[in-house]
Amino acid sequence: MARMTRKQLYLEAEQARRVSRRAQAEGVPEADVIRRALDAGLNVLERSPEERREAAFARLLARARAMAAQSPVGAARPVTRAALHARRGTP
Repeated sequence: MARMTRKQLYLEAEQARRVSRRAQAEGVPEADVIRRALDAGLNVLERSPEERREAAFARLLARARAMAAQSPVGAARPVTRAALHARRGTP
């Protein structure tokens, strides 16, 4: 185990509840949850602005693709100009 340094910090009430719930769900000490969250946050902050933008774009693109896959529009047959005019009753 790495050498530990004792630090004290104040958490907002909601942060404390979330840490506590996560620790209970995983069966680990709250300190482990806090250390992992701190590592994850620092990893994000230490990325270059370009890396953060690329990661954000990749997440956005993945979400858009997932939404498109669930869209009922893609499953319908293609609409033609003639079909639209027929529906409206115009030539």
